[in-house]
Parts: sequence; structure tokens; C-alpha cells
Amino acid sequence: MRRAEWLASLYERFYLNVDFKKTRALLDYDSPERTKLLKCMETDPENASTLEPLVDYLNFFEFVASLWKLKQLKTNEVRMMFEYYIKNPAESPELMNFIRREGFERLEELIGKIASPRIG
Repeated sequence: MRRAEWLASLYERFYLNVDFKKTRALLDYDSPERTKLLKCMETDPENASTLEPLVDYLNFFEFVASLWKLKQLKTNEVRMMFEYYIKNPAESPELMNFIRREGFERLEELIGKIASPRIG
């Protein structure tokens, strides 16, 4: 029961957070704002006002990846709750370069695990 409450809390932290909703929408849909964000990642990585919401978003998934790495979250739990949003960066070379450059190592590993095709 406590584990279910803990997982529900993690789920709510992500899906009900207004700032994360904005970042999810920004990453999901082509728009001038998305284009600006992707360009900023490559040409102005110190631009905190543009990049801070993205960094907060990625820090959430770095936390999820840390819990996964510590075996506090199972791969199937991560898939059930966040698969689409963890696989999403794998579709964007700019975002993956930013993740690598900024040191989101556990997240990069988790993206590789979740984005790779399932066997069986």
C-alpha cells in the first residue's frame, strides 16, 4: 500500500506540475517556442531564463533514473508511468546532446533502456 502511495505521489509530481505541463507541451509540438528552445540548447546553453524550465524537467527524470538505478523503481514501473516522456528525447538530437553535455548521465542511461526495443 505504501509503495502505491509513493508511486502515485511521483506520478502526481510530474503530471500535475504546471511547469512540467508547459515543458511537455513545448517538447511535444512543433512551435516557434520549441524551435527557440532547441536553438538555445545549441547556441546559448547559459541562457537560464529559456533553459531553466527544461533543466527542472530533466532533473525530475534524472531523479527517476536515480531511483531506477538504485532499484527503487522497476523498469516496468518507469515504463508504465513515464515511457513516452522518457523516450521523447531520443527523437531529438539537440535534446540528447544537451542531456549528454549537461551531465544527465543516469537519465541518458534510462533513455537508452526505455527507448530500445523490447524483446519478448
